[in-house]
Amino acid sequence: MKYLKRFENINEPEVGDYVICFDSVNGKIGELNIFLSNNIGIFIDTEYTVKGYPYLVKFKNIPNNLGMYTEDDSCMMFMKDEIVHFSKNKKDLDIYIDQNKYNL
Repeated sequence: MKYLKRFENINEPEVGDYVICFDSVNGKIGELNIFLSNNIGIFIDTEYTVKGYPYLVKFKNIPNNLGMYTEDDSCMMFMKDEIVHFSKNKKDLDIYIDQNKYNL
C-alpha cells in the first residue's frame, strides 16, 4: 500500500545547503555585506563553534581585501540570525539575488 510521506518543515540549514548571509557586525553598507549579498556560500560544518558562531560557510572567489574576515580555505563563520536564505537548490538562491538586484 502506498502512503504519503509527511511534509517536514526544516527551519535550520543542513550541511551541504546553499546559503546567503549578511554580517551583522560590520553593518549593511560595508564591502563584506556587498560581497555576501551577491554571492552564494555552501554550509559545510556545524561543530566548528568559535565565539558562538555555529555555522561555517565556504565561499568561492573571495576578494583579497576581504581576506581578513575568512577562516581556513575561504570559510566564514555565521550565526543563525545572519543566514538570510538557505536552500538545497542553488538556482533558488540565484533567483533571490536577481530579485534583490532589480528590486522585484
